Amino acid sequence: MKATSVSLLLCSSGKHAIGVPLEQIVEVVPAFSMKTASVGGDHIAGLINFKGNVLAVIDGGICVQGAPTVLHPRHKFIIVRSATGHAALLVEDVNDLVMIKIEDEEENAFISCSDHRIQRIMMHGSDMVFVLDLDACLSTPEEHSAQTILRPVPTAEG
Repeated sequence: MKATSVSLLLCSSGKHAIGVPLEQIVEVVPAFSMKTASVGGDHIAGLINFKGNVLAVIDGGICVQGAPTVLHPRHKFIIVRSATGHAALLVEDVNDLVMIKIEDEEENAFISCSDHRIQRIMMHGSDMVFVLDLDACLSTPEEHSAQTILRPVPTAEG
């Protein structure tokens, strides 16, 4: 009996838990102002300038519950590394760091999802965790890549 484990940073958007593979995390920082961008799909909330680099912001709320996350100072950006570069994941809260063991015989340890942005859905205790496929979140249709429109993003403070 061989076991594998998945290390995830658990965060939340709304009532849903999001799992981010630990090996893809660069750092976690408080959310700050961003510019919206009409590029990449509805789950791309905008762009930020992070340490001199322009990063796409993936909205965790759109990915797991279909509702945008309203930018608030208590929210977090998780700076992540993908095959195509770096990005920021906007979440409401960072909750825990977990290691989930999966035994080889546990063929139902996770389920797949038809949404290409979700790599798998796993259980952690009684919580359903949506593990994001960051590469899929950052794949941009060619028709959007040359057309970026920037505008301020409304915040909870006004």
